[in-house]
Amino acid sequence: LPRLRENFLDDSVHFSKRIRYSPDHKFQKQSTSFAALEEEEEVLRHGVKPFIKLKHPHTVYHADYNKHTEQYLLLDTTSVHFWSKSGQYVKSCKINTFFTNFISIPSNDCLIAWSEDAESLKILSLNFEFLGTVECPSAIKSIIYNDSTDELLTGGLGNFTVWSFRKLRDQKLVRKSVIVMGINPEDELQQLMVEDVIGPAQRCFAVSSKRVYIFDIFGGKMLMCLEDLHKHDITSCIFVCNLTYLISSCMSGSIKVWDESWSLKHVFVGHCAKVTQLLYYVPDNCIISASVDKTIRLWSLVFLDLMQCIQTWSMTLGLGILPDNSTLYSFGDHGVEVWEMKTLHKSLCKSNSIIQSMSSTTSPRVPTRLLTTLEDKSLGILSPITGELLEVCYLPAQAPSSSPSAALVTDDSVTESGTFITEGNHHHHHPTMKAAVYIPSEGFIYCLDESGDIYVFITCGNPCKLLSVWKSAKLDCVTSCLTNYEYLVDATPYDEADLDNLTVGIREDLSVKFLMVVAGGQVNQNILMAGCQDGSLVMFNRRYGRIDFRIQGHETEVAHLVSNTTHSRVISAGNDHVIRVWRMYPFAEEALAPMFSYYTSNTPKNLITGLDRLFYSYEKPDTCTF
Repeated sequence: LPRLRENFLDDSVHFSKRIRYSPDHKFQKQSTSFAALEEEEEVLRHGVKPFIKLKHPHTVYHADYNKHTEQYLLLDTTSVHFWSKSGQYVKSCKINTFFTNFISIPSNDCLIAWSEDAESLKILSLNFEFLGTVECPSAIKSIIYNDSTDELLTGGLGNFTVWSFRKLRDQKLVRKSVIVMGINPEDELQQLMVEDVIGPAQRCFAVSSKRVYIFDIFGGKMLMCLEDLHKHDITSCIFVCNLTYLISSCMSGSIKVWDESWSLKHVFVGHCAKVTQLLYYVPDNCIISASVDKTIRLWSLVFLDLMQCIQTWSMTLGLGILPDNSTLYSFGDHGVEVWEMKTLHKSLCKSNSIIQSMSSTTSPRVPTRLLTTLEDKSLGILSPITGELLEVCYLPAQAPSSSPSAALVTDDSVTESGTFITEGNHHHHHPTMKAAVYIPSEGFIYCLDESGDIYVFITCGNPCKLLSVWKSAKLDCVTSCLTNYEYLVDATPYDEADLDNLTVGIREDLSVKFLMVVAGGQVNQNILMAGCQDGSLVMFNRRYGRIDFRIQGHETEVAHLVSNTTHSRVISAGNDHVIRVWRMYPFAEEALAPMFSYYTSNTPKNLITGLDRLFYSYEKPDTCTF
């Protein structure tokens, strides 16, 4: 009955969302068929959501997933229970010898089982048939398998042991080395974690009370011991190789992030009880923590904040992720819970200010870059692959218009840091950035402010160097929007030598205002175009900072201007509710020729082209819809 009620409520919510507003100002209901509702839409959610529950009457000490048979293995006090990936019970296997944990090693066709505080390892077949035992130097506290070296690592009371596998029937596991030097004899190595690298620099991290030991696996020695990382005993730790972060959790529920110099970088607080296990989830660049407070939390290592909190139905003792990173499972005192993990988006980078707009470069000759304008009146160029901030430029502060120094702006009045030098103690203000165009093949950035002035930057350093400012009064037009039309004769990508020569040439001669790349006797051109407040479209001569061509396109201000080089088109949209399509002739004296126009009921809010299509969005004030 509760499940039926839950399904009914879910369907009722979906039904209530299917009330559409019709043009004749009457609300209309769609079909009430639940089958039809399920076929019409599918809700996609980013993050973790419940999938299935594998209920068990006894406490599950350990759970594992066999990728070869695609089955979950649940261990309790007497048996091992097999469940399919879809949640169907398969079989149970009664164990003849008691153990509380096991690790599967399919490459050696065996399982290694042990009980805490026992001084021997049990070797089992993949069907949990007893094969033999191996004596250990002391009571066993933790075990991990090193896949890169095909070795077994165990932590005990005052020792760290490395085991090798042999293909012998009577001796399958052989002790390779035992490390005791530097370890406190009373310390119990509770948890082990192997660094995910291949080579002689591979390390192993071991947790003991408030300490973390670091071992050299190949050298067979202890490297260092990190003392007093937490006020309470440490319960789990992981090492994130790509960020060189050591992440540890403790009995109080706090999670600490340590950098490569072992300095504290951040503390995650949210759990109110012991954290039982930590995992690193690669697609979202986050860590997953499980606690006995019946919650699983996802913490972002990019934004250093909580991403998602999941309420579990039982106390979670451990976690696991399937090899394809699509499923998360947790086990505890009431069975196993399986969760689906959907990655619909990825955290690329973090900004210290609100992002106002973002666009990408489209030149096929150079790598793609993201151009972002921020609320703090700055502009950044990002790599869409790594999220690294490559370049940044700031609009320089200006003196009030009443001061004589504000009437003229030259290169000599700008310092290396991009600030203005003016006489007198005037109050300066930073202009608001309205639009920006980046030409990556030449290294120039053109920024438009709210007054119609255009700032020309060059990416010869970080921050970018300000070359000149085109004043709207001198240009005899007040610019409202910008776009770049890239005419390519040779679209082959630059090689590294060409990019190096281009960068050196730009850096050696900062007075160059325009750079042309010659290919096959013809010229690849980047034509900077703008829409003006008087409704005209202009083309700039970027060498001298003047207007070469002007044509009247709209009766009122031009709100949007985009280019489509594939079809030699330029599209403009004005506040006169007209979208006009122009044919572009790059080398002609009159480069723009009107083709046809669209008449809209409202001014477009956004304008974009894709393949041979034109898309625009608009607002309908009478119906409050977009």
